[in-house]
Amino acid sequence: MLEASESAAITAFVRIPGGQRGPITKILDCGADGILFPQIRTMDEVRQTVEMTKYPPLGRRGVHLLRPHTGFDPPSDDTEYFRRANATVITAIQIETPEAVELADEIAATEGVDMLYVGPGDLGSLLGVRGGDTHPRVIEAIKDVGRACQEHNKLAGCHVSRVEFAAQRCQEGYSVFGHMAASALFLDAVKAFVARAAAAMAK
Repeated sequence: MLEASESAAITAFVRIPGGQRGPITKILDCGADGILFPQIRTMDEVRQTVEMTKYPPLGRRGVHLLRPHTGFDPPSDDTEYFRRANATVITAIQIETPEAVELADEIAATEGVDMLYVGPGDLGSLLGVRGGDTHPRVIEAIKDVGRACQEHNKLAGCHVSRVEFAAQRCQEGYSVFGHMAASALFLDAVKAFVARAAAAMAK
């Protein structure tokens, strides 16, 4: 999928299932443009994400340059390559716990963190409310994260349950959006196809 994304000029993010260094290194070396770190709760976890995704001196990402992320063509200037990779590979902290919301300003101020990405569904669940990005407490948290990102010049991302919500999030400083899940999008397409087929056969 990473190779297909690269050939189609699509930015490829990978949401990892956990924070283990080995799989993260492999994903980055395979050419991922960014890593999404879920369920972050502490600043120690935030600092570990930077260590794993950034090259020295900013982090401690392992160095093996004969890999897909260099096109199997190691750069002649390692220092310049590390600088460029640190500036372009996105380290994204998912804001989907109450603890992360409280730390939003500190997370956004952390060097090496490039994006804060709000997951309203999980956040609402952990806050004990229903409705995801329609509940006032979750909406206020989304606004707080947007303000922190604007103040520290970081990307702000958010999952939206309806496409029209993206316009509102734009006004709050957001520029990266996720919509539904792949299975839900597929189901919508199937329902639309069945409806068109039924209408055609009825004629």
